[in-house]
Amino acid sequence: MPKITYIITGDEAINRKLAKLTSKQAKSVFRKSARPALKPVLAEARSQAPTKTGTLRRSIKIKALKRSRSAIGLRITTGTDTSDFQGRAFYGGFQEYGWKVGSRNLGDNRTQVKGLHFMRNAARKKQAEAIRIYKSELVKNIMALTR
Repeated sequence: MPKITYIITGDEAINRKLAKLTSKQAKSVFRKSARPALKPVLAEARSQAPTKTGTLRRSIKIKALKRSRSAIGLRITTGTDTSDFQGRAFYGGFQEYGWKVGSRNLGDNRTQVKGLHFMRNAARKKQAEAIRIYKSELVKNIMALTR
Protein backbone atom coordinates (compact mmCIF):
# COMPACT_ATOMS: atom_id res chain seq x y z
CA MET A 1 0.00 0.00 0.00
CA PRO A 2 1.18 3.58 -0.40
CA LYS A 3 3.63 4.75 2.24
CA ILE A 4 2.73 8.05 3.83
CA THR A 5 5.21 9.38 6.37
CA TYR A 6 4.55 12.19 8.83
CA ILE A 7 7.16 13.98 10.92
CA ILE A 8 5.81 15.53 14.10
CA THR A 9 7.68 18.09 16.13
CA GLY A 10 6.52 18.96 19.61
CA ASP A 11 7.03 21.87 21.90
CA GLU A 12 10.20 22.31 23.95
CA ALA A 13 8.74 20.98 27.22
CA ILE A 14 7.65 17.71 25.59
CA ASN A 15 10.99 17.36 23.80
CA ARG A 16 12.88 17.76 27.10
CA LYS A 17 10.73 15.11 28.80
CA LEU A 18 11.11 12.82 25.81
CA ALA A 19 14.90 13.20 26.01
CA LYS A 20 14.79 11.94 29.63
CA LEU A 21 13.20 8.64 28.59
CA THR A 22 15.25 5.57 27.81
CA SER A 23 15.24 4.26 24.25
CA LYS A 24 12.94 1.39 25.23
CA GLN A 25 10.49 3.76 26.96
CA ALA A 26 10.50 6.14 23.99
CA LYS A 27 9.73 3.33 21.55
CA SER A 28 6.90 2.18 23.80
CA VAL A 29 5.45 5.70 23.94
CA PHE A 30 5.57 6.08 20.16
CA ARG A 31 3.98 2.69 19.54
CA LYS A 32 1.22 3.20 22.13
CA SER A 33 0.42 6.62 20.69
CA ALA A 34 0.28 5.51 17.06
CA ARG A 35 -2.37 2.79 17.33
CA PRO A 36 -5.25 5.04 18.52
CA ALA A 37 -4.22 7.66 15.95
CA LEU A 38 -4.57 5.18 13.09
CA LYS A 39 -8.05 3.99 14.09
CA PRO A 40 -9.92 6.80 12.24
CA VAL A 41 -7.86 6.09 9.10
CA LEU A 42 -8.63 2.37 9.47
CA ALA A 43 -12.37 3.06 9.76
CA GLU A 44 -12.30 5.35 6.72
CA ALA A 45 -10.33 2.81 4.64
CA ARG A 46 -12.82 0.09 5.54
CA SER A 47 -15.75 2.30 4.61
CA GLN A 48 -14.20 3.22 1.23
CA ALA A 49 -13.06 -0.32 0.36
CA PRO A 50 -14.93 -1.98 -2.50
CA THR A 51 -17.29 -4.69 -1.31
CA LYS A 52 -18.60 -7.69 -3.09
CA THR A 53 -18.14 -10.35 -0.44
CA GLY A 54 -16.65 -8.20 2.35
CA THR A 55 -13.36 -10.13 2.44
CA LEU A 56 -11.28 -7.11 1.44
CA ARG A 57 -12.98 -4.85 3.96
CA ARG A 58 -12.43 -7.35 6.78
CA SER A 59 -8.78 -7.86 5.79
CA ILE A 60 -7.81 -4.20 6.36
CA LYS A 61 -5.89 -4.14 9.63
CA ILE A 62 -3.37 -2.13 11.63
CA LYS A 63 -0.09 -4.03 11.80
CA ALA A 64 3.23 -3.27 13.44
CA LEU A 65 6.21 -2.72 11.19
CA LYS A 66 8.88 -5.39 11.23
CA ARG A 67 11.14 -4.97 14.27
CA SER A 68 14.15 -2.84 13.57
CA ARG A 69 16.75 -0.92 15.51
CA SER A 70 16.25 2.18 13.41
CA ALA A 71 12.50 2.36 12.78
CA ILE A 72 9.33 1.76 14.74
CA GLY A 73 5.79 2.21 13.59
CA LEU A 74 2.51 0.82 12.43
CA ARG A 75 0.80 0.57 9.08
CA ILE A 76 -2.62 -0.11 7.69
CA THR A 77 -2.55 -2.97 5.21
CA THR A 78 -4.68 -5.50 3.37
CA GLY A 79 -1.95 -7.97 2.47
CA THR A 80 0.64 -9.94 4.32
CA ASP A 81 3.83 -8.59 5.88
CA THR A 82 5.77 -9.14 2.67
CA SER A 83 3.33 -8.13 -0.08
CA ASP A 84 0.06 -6.36 -0.76
CA PHE A 85 -0.77 -9.05 -3.32
CA GLN A 86 -0.86 -12.09 -1.01
CA GLY A 87 -3.34 -13.68 1.35
CA ARG A 88 -7.09 -14.16 1.04
CA ALA A 89 -7.61 -10.57 -0.08
CA PHE A 90 -4.69 -10.57 -2.55
CA TYR A 91 -6.71 -8.39 -4.91
CA GLY A 92 -6.56 -5.43 -2.49
CA GLY A 93 -3.36 -4.29 -4.18
CA PHE A 94 -5.03 -4.44 -7.59
CA GLN A 95 -8.00 -2.42 -6.32
CA GLU A 96 -5.65 0.19 -4.84
CA TYR A 97 -3.14 0.54 -7.68
CA GLY A 98 -5.02 -0.68 -10.78
CA TRP A 99 -4.09 -3.35 -13.32
CA LYS A 100 -3.86 -4.17 -17.01
CA VAL A 101 -6.40 -6.44 -18.66
CA GLY A 102 -5.35 -9.25 -20.98
CA SER A 103 -2.39 -11.48 -21.61
CA ARG A 104 1.12 -10.16 -21.08
CA ASN A 105 1.88 -11.39 -24.58
CA LEU A 106 -0.14 -8.45 -25.92
CA GLY A 107 2.53 -6.05 -24.68
CA ASP A 108 1.48 -2.41 -24.36
CA ASN A 109 -1.82 -2.99 -26.16
CA ARG A 110 -3.56 -4.00 -22.95
CA THR A 111 -6.31 -1.88 -21.39
CA GLN A 112 -5.33 -0.11 -18.14
CA VAL A 113 -7.88 -0.26 -15.31
CA LYS A 114 -7.33 2.64 -12.92
CA GLY A 115 -6.95 1.92 -9.21
CA LEU A 116 -9.53 3.15 -6.71
CA HIS A 117 -6.87 4.42 -4.27
CA PHE A 118 -9.22 3.83 -1.34
CA MET A 119 -6.34 3.47 1.15
CA ARG A 120 -4.54 6.61 -0.03
CA ASN A 121 -7.78 8.61 -0.02
CA ALA A 122 -8.58 7.44 3.52
CA ALA A 123 -5.11 8.47 4.73
CA ARG A 124 -5.40 11.90 3.16
CA LYS A 125 -8.94 12.47 4.40
CA LYS A 126 -8.16 11.56 8.01
CA GLN A 127 -4.62 12.97 8.13
CA ALA A 128 -5.39 15.99 10.33
CA GLU A 129 -7.45 13.95 12.78
CA ALA A 130 -4.78 11.24 13.01
CA ILE A 131 -2.04 13.79 13.71
CA ARG A 132 -4.17 15.52 16.35
CA ILE A 133 -4.88 12.21 18.13
CA TYR A 134 -1.23 11.14 17.87
CA LYS A 135 0.02 14.36 19.43
CA SER A 136 -2.46 14.19 22.32
CA GLU A 137 -1.70 10.50 22.95
CA LEU A 138 2.03 11.18 22.79
CA VAL A 139 1.78 13.96 25.38
CA LYS A 140 -0.42 11.81 27.61
CA ASN A 141 1.94 8.80 27.45
CA ILE A 142 5.08 10.90 28.01
CA MET A 143 3.54 12.65 31.00
CA ALA A 144 2.49 9.31 32.49
CA LEU A 145 6.09 8.02 32.31
CA THR A 146 7.85 11.16 33.53
CA ARG A 147 5.80 11.85 36.66
